Amino acid sequence: MNMQNWPRQHQAIKDLIAYLDETLPKMNSENSSGSVFIGAAALYRCNRYLRAIDDAVSGGIGDTAGGNLRTLYETWIVGHSLLLGEIEEAEKLWGDARHLAQKVINSTGADITFPDETPEAAPYKNTEALAHALGKRLESDDPENATMPMHCYNYIYRSESLSSAHANHTATTQYARLVGELGVIGLGGRNEGCEWRTALAGNITAYFAQRLFKAAGIDATRLEEINEMLDPNFDDLPRTEEVK
Repeated sequence: MNMQNWPRQHQAIKDLIAYLDETLPKMNSENSSGSVFIGAAALYRCNRYLRAIDDAVSGGIGDTAGGNLRTLYETWIVGHSLLLGEIEEAEKLWGDARHLAQKVINSTGADITFPDETPEAAPYKNTEALAHALGKRLESDDPENATMPMHCYNYIYRSESLSSAHANHTATTQYARLVGELGVIGLGGRNEGCEWRTALAGNITAYFAQRLFKAAGIDATRLEEINEMLDPNFDDLPRTEEVK
């Protein structure tokens, strides 16, 4: 990503966080359709994770921000699916949630009764499938950004899963390094230069906000001003390792 104007971009991200914190709580289930309301709830969650990422990077623990970036993307995908989908799409995702919950219930032997309106458990649609489906939807709805869901799936979801979001061998050994013949514990520079995570999180959150504001009929003048300051570039994302 283009980080040459980071101070300006960083201020825009802080303005975005504050603006969404102020705007989204004004929406409710009475003045918004069901899809817009639940989409707003997802965007609010994205904004909370954006704040957490910014706090981590600014506070000197940028190496921990990748897990939050991955979760922000997951929320972004599900939130878009709910915002742009019909009620049937929401019911399918609800069924997915019940499917996963049922696994936990079965493993514990708990006796739990779901509300009558809960859809039957459905095979779980994973994040990659949701990203593909959203990209297909955007081909007609917003063709200029139709590749964004899968592009971010490869460069955020999979890459961050490998290098920072899960306690696997690759992520763990980043904290051990050789000094001469002695193995020592330390960051090894992995905590530096993490501003791109904040910038990327800000860009995809701003895009989600644009989509939501359009669907909700909210005046996007201030949002557009903030977005112009972000200078997004999704064609040159940093990769930690080639993803197959």
